[in-house]
Amino acid sequence: MSLANLVGNTLGTLLDSPVINFLGNLTGKPILDILKSHFSFSTIEITLAYQKSYVQVLNAIRLGLRSSAWRKLLSDNIKKEFANQIIKDYFKPFANSQQFSNQELNIFALKLSQVCQSLIKYEKQLFQLQKNDLELGLIEITNPHQSWEITELLISEISKNIKLDQDIIEFFRYKELLGNGLLYFFHEQLRRDERLQTTFLALQQEGLWIDIRNVQKSQQQLMQIINQQQLQVKPPQVLFQMQQLWEQQLGNFQSFSLQFKGFVDVISKRLELITQNINDLHLKTDRILELLLELKQKEIISEQQVFQLITSTHFSNQIPLKSKPTVIETPLKQKLNLQTFNFKTIHLDQAGQIISTTLGEAKQFIEDLGKGVVLEMVYIPSGKFLMGASQNEFGAMADEFPQHWVEVNDFFISKYPITKMQWFVLMKETISSQFCDANFPLESINYIKTDLFCQKLSQKTGKMYRLPTEAEWEYACRAGTTTPFYFGETITTEIANYDGGYNYNTNEKSAYRQMPTPVGSFSPNAFGLFDMHGNVWEWTCSEYSENYTEQLETKILTNVENKKIVLRGGSWYSSAVNCRSANRYRLTSENWDNDVGFRIVLSADF
Repeated sequence: MSLANLVGNTLGTLLDSPVINFLGNLTGKPILDILKSHFSFSTIEITLAYQKSYVQVLNAIRLGLRSSAWRKLLSDNIKKEFANQIIKDYFKPFANSQQFSNQELNIFALKLSQVCQSLIKYEKQLFQLQKNDLELGLIEITNPHQSWEITELLISEISKNIKLDQDIIEFFRYKELLGNGLLYFFHEQLRRDERLQTTFLALQQEGLWIDIRNVQKSQQQLMQIINQQQLQVKPPQVLFQMQQLWEQQLGNFQSFSLQFKGFVDVISKRLELITQNINDLHLKTDRILELLLELKQKEIISEQQVFQLITSTHFSNQIPLKSKPTVIETPLKQKLNLQTFNFKTIHLDQAGQIISTTLGEAKQFIEDLGKGVVLEMVYIPSGKFLMGASQNEFGAMADEFPQHWVEVNDFFISKYPITKMQWFVLMKETISSQFCDANFPLESINYIKTDLFCQKLSQKTGKMYRLPTEAEWEYACRAGTTTPFYFGETITTEIANYDGGYNYNTNEKSAYRQMPTPVGSFSPNAFGLFDMHGNVWEWTCSEYSENYTEQLETKILTNVENKKIVLRGGSWYSSAVNCRSANRYRLTSENWDNDVGFRIVLSADF
């Protein structure tokens, strides 16, 4: 991707480059020198704006593809916003042009949502500006590109990292959705900054900008420039030519912007709106839960039937959000009834063949969640380990370096990712999901709600439960190993759940289940922990940084606002390389997807 072209395009639309260029030719003013003097954003700020815009447009498309039941939760006040418009103005017309059947339409919608989620992780690879790129971009403003070229640039660069199906590519191209979307969110970030208004004011004082969107104001500003510069031109003719040029180069994007005006605010408000709509569901959910579990205890229905009945009812599609619980006081130490359990761990060679099996033994205690549902918490002894990827590890990313020693105190961690039934029994609510097996790992969960689970369990038990730090998670995953996986140098779909179309360090393909598997379906690691590679991504409580120099991996994040939080382990939808012990992913606290879950920890000195 030519980042200079991208910068020139996006900044050109932001600064109304057709107007600047027209007036520059008219007045003979040195446009580039003036831009360099008065455009005060740094290269890092522009880089971050691109990365955030890229993530926002992909999330916006995913939000639009959510079910109608989900969109109804957003309330009638925002029906005309992106969540419905992406269906009405883009998805349905595109589907009609492709002549999809209803079944093909549903499959495509699911695939598109999954692709958008998988593309988010490439934000840093696609956008990493150098100082030279920003300077060249300012030069490019004098030769602006159309938004479809941004779409093509993005598709070209994305395709270097992941193969896109042709129907996905054509959807991104449809009405220049991907390019216009990136421009839109980029503008929404920068237009609120006072420095942009300062830039416009400086350009106006130099006779290089007028507000072309406001007819009366633009006439007054143009007359002032003509008089100051003593230009021998006819104002109406000049203004008409300028408006034509502006409409020709930027009209398509401006129409897009007007269509989705206010959508940025909608995204940030959606959780608040959901809360307002469904706060009254808690008591109803509570009573239905009690009645169904009574039937289960009387052996009238099975545990699986309980869960299927709950997830098929109307209220299971709601997501009750409670106010933040009060801070829990640290309880007195309690004596745990530790039990020993045995297991087998397997080891693979580089070809993925099992070369040995080791018998293991670990200790755990059982936490009773109620209604016959328990949580197994495994003891992890203290130790020191090499965190991060080695320099020669296949698939290692820049944010996994430098590899460094970390000491970890002993703690307890859940043997499996938290399941749907465990969540349901403790929280007395369900999380809307396309997967409804009671023993599946809970997914489609954001950080905020995992924190509520930990606090609810802490209140119930008097123990201080939380998410693991990033260091605790990797230490628990590796279980004394230094290889890419705790099984050895590679991984296969026979011992973990991930997308076998993208195996580790080989072009060979294997099974792709396209959904989670029940927890504990595969062999554990040497600590007796299951599903640390694949199945669902797992939240940590550590803030994400681009490398380990800030040493955030051992710290517990207390203020999650505007912070990216680390997830680990990969998922059923991930490639094998993203399931490595060292691999890192990140989301903000309110974000989630259908392959994101969690497990919890308890410090040994609780």
